Amino acid sequence: MTRRFSSAFALATLSIFAASYGCGSKGSAGFIDPGDTSEAGPALASSDDAGTSSADASIFAACATATLTTSRTPVMLELVVDASGSMKGDKWSALVSALDAIAAQMASEADQNQAVGILVFSDTKDKTVGTGPYPVTDADGVNRYNDVPIAFVDAAQRDALRRRVDPPTNASLVTPTHAALLGGFSVLEIAKPTSLPPNAKKVLVLMTDGMPTDDGNDESHPLVAKEAMLASPAGPIQTFPVAIGDFNDIDPTWMGTLAQAGGTAPAGCKAAEASDPSKLCYFQIVPNGKSVTALAKEFQDTVNRIRAQASSCELSLPTSADADPSRVNVIQDDGAGNRTVVPEDATNGWTYDDPAHPTKIILHGTACSSATAELHGKVDVLLGCKTVVK
Repeated sequence: MTRRFSSAFALATLSIFAASYGCGSKGSAGFIDPGDTSEAGPALASSDDAGTSSADASIFAACATATLTTSRTPVMLELVVDASGSMKGDKWSALVSALDAIAAQMASEADQNQAVGILVFSDTKDKTVGTGPYPVTDADGVNRYNDVPIAFVDAAQRDALRRRVDPPTNASLVTPTHAALLGGFSVLEIAKPTSLPPNAKKVLVLMTDGMPTDDGNDESHPLVAKEAMLASPAGPIQTFPVAIGDFNDIDPTWMGTLAQAGGTAPAGCKAAEASDPSKLCYFQIVPNGKSVTALAKEFQDTVNRIRAQASSCELSLPTSADADPSRVNVIQDDGAGNRTVVPEDATNGWTYDDPAHPTKIILHGTACSSATAELHGKVDVLLGCKTVVK
């Protein structure tokens, strides 16, 4: 029996944020069978370095039955921020500036598909003095310095996020990363922002510049792996580590293994990489010699890349109508009228989450990068034409 899934995608424009991950390689793209008279056009040309077909989507003019514009995956985002003593100085000043800018940016976007909260550990507002447990919820009745629950970023949430990190806070104490991860996961497991559906994707972003002082038995990796496999509705929860420092300041293997355990490491990365930034499994920000302004922008860009990767590369397939999965194609539109075909390919194209019972189309590698790189771009799903494979 031919597998079927819905063609009733939400007709909402796919919002795009800056992102980059991986690099493509040349190879032969898939083709439309020239012997199948139900298809339009010749075989596709070889793929380009972006990992998508160089062919124009107009080849499908004769066979397409519907073109549906996808909506992004709703995301709950918990920022877990290291404010230990080693973060003092320009690193902390830049990070505070970036977090302020991110809060303002998200409020201006008014994106109902994303909600964010923040947990800061070991700063001068941490009432546990770096011992946990987290999140800190015993709010000061005047200043409200407690950690901020996940919510849609309106003006009130923007102000709460900024108030948590704005002066007179300062980096100060030890590095209880394991306790902070436990706290961040506990927030995500029960989070139910009213603006998001209950099955919204859950993401934790750990921003740290050092090794935990409370994880001598390396409990963090199995904790993160468990959360990545946690059943709905509490999970699953992906973890994106962001290392702040060069290879001499951090433990690359610890960070890389954390990304792999958290389900966010890009294909082909090396957990123990300690020299080549292009092979890292995690995000890295190196402050050495950079101005506070430049460093703040790099922090902001990194969080935006994570937001994009978390939300823009999984396209949901509702079940209210039938469509033949062997006649589905993914089209990337750069917002300037250029529409190119993304082949079905697990490396730099797209796949179903479950080929036997598909509920999502997932973009991989450079196809994901391309989908999130254009501010005015979008991703369409075209039905009726034989699927292009690589």
